[in-house]
Amino acid sequence: MFVIEAIPSIDKSCIQLYEETCKRLRICPCSMILRSINTTAINLRNYGLGPRGCAALAVALVVSFFLLFVKYDYNFI
Repeated sequence: MFVIEAIPSIDKSCIQLYEETCKRLRICPCSMILRSINTTAINLRNYGLGPRGCAALAVALVVSFFLLFVKYDYNFI
């Protein structure tokens, strides 16, 4: 599990929301999303997220103020 308290100055609510959504959807959180959700861009090409993984990301994007660009092609959606 990703330790939120170990990372200074990030929006914990966005990460927590993503992890809770993954738990409800019974999928493993993507470490790249956890590391990059508070940056301006994420390259998730070929990560195999699938429809449920993309749904969890979409929920987190609702509250993310930083992320402007998400590349998610070739993820079986």
